[in-house]
Amino acid sequence: MGMTAIQAFDQTMKRAVAQLNLYLELADQFRLTHADPSLSSDPKRSPETMTELDDLVRTSLVLAVSAFDAYFTDKFVESIVPFLKRYKATDELVDLLSRAGLDTRTALDLIQMDRPYRRVRALLNRHLETYVTQRLEVIDGLFLTIGLKNLSKNAQAKTGRKQLCKNVQHAIDRRHRIVHAGDLNDRGKVCPVGERQIARRLECLAQFVHSSDEIIDHRLGT
Repeated sequence: MGMTAIQAFDQTMKRAVAQLNLYLELADQFRLTHADPSLSSDPKRSPETMTELDDLVRTSLVLAVSAFDAYFTDKFVESIVPFLKRYKATDELVDLLSRAGLDTRTALDLIQMDRPYRRVRALLNRHLETYVTQRLEVIDGLFLTIGLKNLSKNAQAKTGRKQLCKNVQHAIDRRHRIVHAGDLNDRGKVCPVGERQIARRLECLAQFVHSSDEIIDHRLGT
């Protein structure tokens, strides 16, 4: 059996944090060796500028947001069978399944199958392969189909952090700027990484996901 959505998220987040920690370690070394080159054990491998190291921070954020995106898509697919076994399908879910290919013919085929739920899950998984869940309103809309209203708002409330959703959105927006514009500003200058701020953004992403996971599991009775 493969990893659950939350396990996969945690694993990727560990990699993101490792990138950030590597940056902090190498940045300290960079400052020391440039203050006194004799302290370097291998001067040829020392970075020429901090910009080279800064990209470790950017990589960290990109990994973290990728984990965030994958979690919500995977968690939704993971939740479908438990939901359908426990509750009646909502109108929103019926519409989503229809768009995923669950038409009358497919429904009739399901009657003949030993494991019809596996087929339903496969249809959704294929439909959501390119589904981007990096916007909170998209996440809320997706989980509304299984009867969870205002998931992001409730996830924030559960943590007690009033700015959690705002910070999560800032992390996502920064990821977009890194991926689509090389983290350059309007004047073509590389934006400062702000490693402490990025560290807080990673923490917010993790808190949001784990809070959401608890809410979803409670809904499913798991």
